[in-house]
Amino acid sequence: MSSDENFEQRMPDAMSHAVAQFAPPPSDLVLRATARGRRLRRARNAQLGAAAVLVAGGLFVGLGVLGPYTATTSKANPAAPPSPSLTPFADPSKIGSTAYRKDLLVSMMPKRGTVSEASDNLSNVRLSYVDGHGQSMVELRIEDGMTSSLAGHMACQDVHQANTGCRAETRPDGTLVQITEKGTLPEGHIDEWRVDTLRPNGRRVVVTASNTAPAVGPQSWPTPVPSREELKAVALDPRWDR
Repeated sequence: MSSDENFEQRMPDAMSHAVAQFAPPPSDLVLRATARGRRLRRARNAQLGAAAVLVAGGLFVGLGVLGPYTATTSKANPAAPPSPSLTPFADPSKIGSTAYRKDLLVSMMPKRGTVSEASDNLSNVRLSYVDGHGQSMVELRIEDGMTSSLAGHMACQDVHQANTGCRAETRPDGTLVQITEKGTLPEGHIDEWRVDTLRPNGRRVVVTASNTAPAVGPQSWPTPVPSREELKAVALDPRWDR
């Protein structure tokens, strides 16, 4: 007998012997399994019921704290108030702006002439003014806090330059005014008019018109333009006090 035939004969005997070693299953195995399943389901249902009670209780407490629910409707956000507009650099209230000073000085020039080459820097404003009588370079300078610096120096006795005439006055509001003119001899031409003013608050406004400035060119007329009275009106204009 071959080894394969011998194995086939011994294999069934070995399996039968192994099965015989186990006790037969109890007759109520199925009943006990069914009862255990029912107990597990009842326990799980009880746990789920307790959890539901806890959740409901927590929700009720939360609603009590937050208050009753009130339905709201969505509304468009109200338009934000417009932001205040920025004050332009050359606003009249900002007289310290040389850009504003330049524009204001141009507007104060007599309408019979024209203005060109207007410019400004940190301290002065300059422009070229031309009318039917000639051409001059007009310059404006404004300084604050000059009361103590000019104390006693706005009178004509302090003017000692040669070929210079002077006239001084005090305005009703206390503003001091000094008007000077510089001439050229022997021609008798006036080279420069200068109006120097000192306000009671210490603001100094100086306006000068020159017909011998390099930018003007050779002098060919007897006096600068605008006139002394026109320059005085410019220097005393209340818009410089803003």
